[in-house]
Amino acid sequence: MNDFRTEKPFSCDWVLAKTITNMKENIDLSIRITFDRQKEFADNPKKQSEIFETLSLLHTMRKIIDDFQHNNSRKEKEQHRNES
Repeated sequence: MNDFRTEKPFSCDWVLAKTITNMKENIDLSIRITFDRQKEFADNPKKQSEIFETLSLLHTMRKIIDDFQHNNSRKEKEQHRNES
């Protein structure tokens, strides 16, 4: 009996690209929601500070993912060039 999972092709590039896309979408959603919540705490400097710290960390996460994607796409291009 054939297992359908063994019949499907596997691509590391596809898995990583899909994962990166999902991570970026989730981070972007968190940034929008967090930014919108700051209005609720206009009179609370401590919460405002926490919100801006959270936004800073989310932007840092996004930058790390962007850098990872950029660095790995260059490596992939170099690998293909070297194989040719």
